[in-house]
Formats: sequence, C-alpha cells, structure tokens
Amino acid sequence: MANQVTKDYYQTFNFKVIYIFSIPHASHKGRLKIGDTVFEGNPYDKDAMKAAVKKRIDQYTKTADIEYNLLHFDLAVTNKGKAFRDYDVHSILKRSGIKQTSTTKGREWFEVDLDTAIAAIEAVKKGDSSLKQIKATSDMEEIIFRPEQEKAIVETMASIEKGKKKKLWNAKMRFGKT
Repeated sequence: MANQVTKDYYQTFNFKVIYIFSIPHASHKGRLKIGDTVFEGNPYDKDAMKAAVKKRIDQYTKTADIEYNLLHFDLAVTNKGKAFRDYDVHSILKRSGIKQTSTTKGREWFEVDLDTAIAAIEAVKKGDSSLKQIKATSDMEEIIFRPEQEKAIVETMASIEKGKKKKLWNAKMRFGKT
C-alpha cells in the first residue's frame, strides 16, 4: 500500500530532466547535445528517469537509425527548487566561450567535453551566469597595451609585490582606464 501511495503521489507531478548525449560518428566528434525532457514519476527512481530520457532521444534518433551514447542525466531543478531548461545550460556555455556547433539546424550541440557540460548544469543549479574557471577560447583577440598602459601595469605589479595596497595611476583622458 505504501508503494502505491508513493507512486500515485509522484504521478501528479512532472519533472524536468536535463541530459547529455553523444553520437559515435566522425561528424559529431568532440560535440555533445544537451537537451531536456519531461519526466512523470518518482524523481528518486533513476531507472525510470533514464527510460524517459531514452524515450525522448529515441524520438529523433531511432527512425534515422542513429546510435547514441547517453552520458549524463539529472533532474533540472536549481538549488532553490526552480525548474530550468536546456537553453539555460546553453546560455552558460555560450557566455563561457564554448562554441555552439551544428552541421544542420540543430542548436543544442556544443564543442565541449562531458565534465564542462556537467559543470554548466551545476552552474545553472547554483545560479551562476557562467563557468568562471573556463579559460578564454583561442579565437579571442589578445589585448595589446600601449606603452603608457604597459608602464602603469608594470609599476602596479611591482607595488603589489612590495605589499602596497594602493597605486595611483597618472591616467589622463584617453588612457583607457576601463
């Protein structure tokens, strides 16, 4: 009777589930898809949740006879109890310099490794706006400082190394203080 009550209780709720999968084909090498689906059932039943995710992925891969590897899935709920969507994770990745790629019209594929994709999910859960530990991508332009800016930077670094907490710059108009 207790199991039936629990089952009936959770059937009244829909939960968002976030998932990550890859396709083992050269055209998808180094790319992961991050999507979401709805799960009806006990959020602690990982097998049932996995079945719901596979059912969703099968909807768009099975008829095309495409193999895939389900790499990760989790409830799409923030630490404050609010549901989130796959596009929230996509936004984190984009703001962190991760490239969104597609050979067709798919917008949920990213050039990213699994650990970084999972970190993006965790960032959404925590309420972060980006992956702060991600380094700048290689397509970022290097900042070239003018001589007076370079001098100010060198002097400031020397002051910091000497233990000073303040440094006044002689930064006149057009110096580029920002």
